[in-house]
Amino acid sequence: MGTTRLLIVLAVIGCALAGSLQRSATSRCTTQCERSSAIEYSKRKTYSYSYTAETETKITGITDESTGLLINANVEIISTDSCEHILQLSKVKLSSRDGRQVTNSDGFQKSLERYPLRFGYHDGEIREVCYSETDPVWVINIKRGIISSLQNNYLRDTATQNILEVDVTGSCPTLYSTNDGITVTKEKDFANCKERSHIESSFFVPMESYFVESTQQGVVESTQVCTQEVRDRFVQQSQCTETHLLRPFSNSSSGAQTTVLQTLSFITTRDGVTETPIPDMTTSTLIYEQPQQTTSQSTAVNSVTDALISVCTNHEVRPETPKMFSDMVASMRHLNTQQIEVIHSDIQTGKLCQENQWLLKYFYDAIPLLNTEDSIYFMTKFIQSQSSVNDQWFAPNQDVWLTTMSFFNKPTKEMIINLLPLAEPTQPLSKQSTLTLGTWIQRYCQTNSKCQIDIKPAFKQLSGQLGSNCSPQNNADYNAKLTALKAFGNAGHVTVILPTLMQCAETESNPM
Repeated sequence: MGTTRLLIVLAVIGCALAGSLQRSATSRCTTQCERSSAIEYSKRKTYSYSYTAETETKITGITDESTGLLINANVEIISTDSCEHILQLSKVKLSSRDGRQVTNSDGFQKSLERYPLRFGYHDGEIREVCYSETDPVWVINIKRGIISSLQNNYLRDTATQNILEVDVTGSCPTLYSTNDGITVTKEKDFANCKERSHIESSFFVPMESYFVESTQQGVVESTQVCTQEVRDRFVQQSQCTETHLLRPFSNSSSGAQTTVLQTLSFITTRDGVTETPIPDMTTSTLIYEQPQQTTSQSTAVNSVTDALISVCTNHEVRPETPKMFSDMVASMRHLNTQQIEVIHSDIQTGKLCQENQWLLKYFYDAIPLLNTEDSIYFMTKFIQSQSSVNDQWFAPNQDVWLTTMSFFNKPTKEMIINLLPLAEPTQPLSKQSTLTLGTWIQRYCQTNSKCQIDIKPAFKQLSGQLGSNCSPQNNADYNAKLTALKAFGNAGHVTVILPTLMQCAETESNPM
């Protein structure tokens, strides 16, 4: 597997970078310090830990084979002053779980050991990180992941508590619990996290848009459970298990799963500190930083085509399939609608592969994960086409496509208008399309004050489904009107149909 991309998982997947502030190589990272009441390292002491991080990637429900990487390192937490700490790595070793040689492992070690990272530690909470601007982004993300395992915001006044915690995984509601005040467990469901909308990793593409309500099945399911042992007012043991399950495959019983296990174990402490200068030091947050990537459309087309041809020549699902799939999805996100259509046509006609059934399935699994405006245009256009009706490989994907479409964050006027034909009551996918329409209206109107004029046809269509007083003609009409009412609820613009709603309420025979 590609080393750089999979290592992002080891950093514990996270998201966007906040603004940074450049400082001198010898300045403090913290600008203020609050008095500690629970968690605190003793000043002018160095704490030594052993660190391991292991990833395992496999296809559940299909094969028992797996692949992954392993990092071992010595970690020093250097407490220079109250709230002011330094992370220094040494004896870093990168290896493969299956014994295969890992390329550039020496360069990996040198990059992680080159400069330390400073961070502000306020009674168990990490608010600032300071590092050299010359360090690669992936290096800082891995170090963010390491010190995130030291964060402990438990207030120790109740057995359990829910708080909003910010670390490398994003800004997440976190459930803390303990039975004895020493061993503390914290749990996160990433479906509820913020600032995770631009995540890319070994096989994960931007995730926040792919989670659905708890009553539905999400395309991606991600959770994290950490257990910490706190003695003598500092974290002596931390073990975090993070699981990411991607279910893009048409068979809902299978999926690509990556498990990340991080363990930080206290060894010893010693008096005295060593402060290594950090050149071009800049200040940021604990939240994961998305590496900057530039990919031209022509390069993306070639990458997608190569990936599909590779799938054609290797029909079986192999351990490396998750990464190959994610790489293809990442490249497809740079394609415009016409390029997506051309690739789809090349698959259907057998131009890319004569045995195209497996390839079509692979392609249809990827489309709803793109989260781009061009992919939305392709989906709405294809669903309306006759070819989708005759495509047996597309049928299992229709609901998944429409579900993921509803989580697109920035729908345009054109996208909303293009969805209207699918939301007609006579269409087989009318219910899900109508609910998606309501959600899109709400998001469009958040940033467009004249939305009732811009997307008037959408309001008109939903209003028309209600009739003059919501009275249904039959069971199908009853369901259509009920769906339209729910869509208006999603849209948040009930005032548009207020007169109709009054008529609905005043009609005694109305079963709504």
